[in-house]
Amino acid sequence: MWISFRNFHGEVPRIRDKRELPQGYAQTARNCVLEGGTIRPIKGLTLVDTPAKAGTKRTIYYYRDSSPDVFLHWTEDVDVIRSIIEGDVTGLAIFTGASGGYPRITNATLATGGGGALYPNTSYRLGVPAPTTAPSATVLGDPPSEEEELTPEHVAYRYCFVNKSFSYDQEGPLSMPSGVVEAYFTEGQSVRLDSLETSLPGYGHNTTNVVKHIYRGAVGYSTVSWVFVAEVPIGADSYTDTTPAASLSLTTADNEEFYPPPDGLSGIKVMPNGIVVGFYRNTVHLSEPWQPHAFPPDYVKPVDWNIVCIGTIGQSGVIVTQGQPYLLMGSHPSNMTLTKLVIGHPGRSKRGGVEIDGTFFYPTTDGIAMVSLDDAGLASLGILDRTSWSAYSPSSISAFSHSDWYVGFNTASGFMFHPGSKEFVSLDTVATAGYHDKLSGNLFLQIGASIYQWDSDASSPLTMTYKTKAERVPYQCCMACGMVLAKEYPVTFRLYGDGVLRKTVIVENGDPFWMKGGYLAREYEIEVSGTNEVIWFGAGESIEDVWGAVANGI
Repeated sequence: MWISFRNFHGEVPRIRDKRELPQGYAQTARNCVLEGGTIRPIKGLTLVDTPAKAGTKRTIYYYRDSSPDVFLHWTEDVDVIRSIIEGDVTGLAIFTGASGGYPRITNATLATGGGGALYPNTSYRLGVPAPTTAPSATVLGDPPSEEEELTPEHVAYRYCFVNKSFSYDQEGPLSMPSGVVEAYFTEGQSVRLDSLETSLPGYGHNTTNVVKHIYRGAVGYSTVSWVFVAEVPIGADSYTDTTPAASLSLTTADNEEFYPPPDGLSGIKVMPNGIVVGFYRNTVHLSEPWQPHAFPPDYVKPVDWNIVCIGTIGQSGVIVTQGQPYLLMGSHPSNMTLTKLVIGHPGRSKRGGVEIDGTFFYPTTDGIAMVSLDDAGLASLGILDRTSWSAYSPSSISAFSHSDWYVGFNTASGFMFHPGSKEFVSLDTVATAGYHDKLSGNLFLQIGASIYQWDSDASSPLTMTYKTKAERVPYQCCMACGMVLAKEYPVTFRLYGDGVLRKTVIVENGDPFWMKGGYLAREYEIEVSGTNEVIWFGAGESIEDVWGAVANGI
């Protein structure tokens, strides 16, 4: 009589009875990679950095735009996007969720300068506010005589603040318009603007280099185009316009609704065409393309549930809510539409959403859900159910992508799930934050006080443990001989009979080994552990049985 195991698969947590597991699946598959039919340990951790901020780090971001590279880090749940500005060489970065509650902007000089290491050292409020009052307009100079029968220009004025403190000019929204005045610019009249504000409203802004842009509109047509007139210093509280219409620039204002993003904006991602998408409660917020500081109110799109997280797949966005998910599709915020998915699952954790190979995965009530452009459902169907999944505290999961695996952590443990092979592996590592670097493919994890590169140290792999299903044999017997085929040794071998640990052997080579008898059992389980890749293992009543297992099983 013999039993043997090969072509290994992972855990099936939804099956609580160890006897009912499918052939080749495990009660325990911990810290191991299941590819090619063998069991190999995950490579060890490589120490990379120890961030300076005190407290538990909840977010880390590998910032390549400084010299040397550093990790931006926070004790809050923060979302970060890199610059989408053409030609930017300053390392522009935008993030939401940090203390203060409002979206922020920084660059390499601000983030890493100043002598500290609490990266980012300095950041400022994102966006430019609108002036709180309209300018006043007064005509200066005498009008021409009535005999000349000249036609005046009927004009009004608006202005905006422009922040030039970063690598691109950030225009804010236009003020309310002044009153309409009529002026004969060609005859020497001018218009004096007063009540121009001399500081940005609000707080938290970078005011190193702020100016004002003044625009003029010709009133009397069905629509008014606001044409650029002048740029004036922030401190100027007045301006005199002497420019005839024929001499005005051809630049018209497109920033009428360039309002800052709302305080509390979260989950920001970059979509194609330079659009930044984020959410606040049950509303989706979209930036003007290539203007990550400007979030026009007309682009706000409400949904019928509070939003949990946002992902991007291809040209589209995935909006995961506390109810059903939505697909956000379109080429420009003005024509984007939200489509509610009929088959979909509610989200449970904002930090658990991960894009892998064109599909967005996230924790839901019954397991790991997925949304692609042509499908939606439970990726973990058959592996997890609501009861088994609840043990992983889905609302507390933070997840990351690594080599096409969904790698998740809660406050006590971790797991890996491969959407393609459906393999599920448990981890004894606890990470409070992580960052998947798409350029290198590396996964960095915040474990305790330090940041480590995951699955990177081949010389010091994690200790893996693999325990088989319970195999029932035809009659009571004593498995007195065992064998393990591995790439290298040692491997720890444990034999269980009728649920009792019967023997532990440190296996040093691929030869059969004897185990002490003195018992009879009908149900057997084998556990192997260590840091070496295992190909096959088994046990039998005799050496002949073991060799028979080898002959039939490999």
